[in-house]
Formats: sequence, structure tokens, C-alpha cells
Amino acid sequence: MQWVTFVVLFGLFVFIGAPAVIKGQIKFYKKINWRVAPISMKKEVRSTKTIGLFLFAVGVVTIIYIKFFLK
Repeated sequence: MQWVTFVVLFGLFVFIGAPAVIKGQIKFYKKINWRVAPISMKKEVRSTKTIGLFLFAVGVVTIIYIKFFLK
């Protein structure tokens, strides 16, 4: 159950802080000697928010399933 809570919180973080997540990803790739730059930052933020919302939704559905159907 703890990992599901983590997924929900991580999805919420990705959805709310999409630009920060993208900047963190760019910073990580610079450390391993790769250059990454989105072609369109607007599209990248929208895609990252969509992924965050998806993670959040999957986590919530999983929590509901665990609480109500695995007894």
C-alpha cells in the first residue's frame, strides 16, 4: 500500500510541477554527458502533466481496488 501512496504523490508532483520535473531531467542528462532539449516546451509540459495525471489516476484506482476488492 505504501508504494501506491508513493505513486499517487509522485503523479501529483509531476502534474503540478511539470516544468521543474523537465528541468530536473535535463540537469540529470547533463551530468551523464547528454544534451536533451525539448523541441516545444509547451508540448513537453503538456505531455509531462498528462503522464502525472495518469500516474495519479492509476494510483487512486489501485487504492480503491485494494480497499474494496481485496478482502
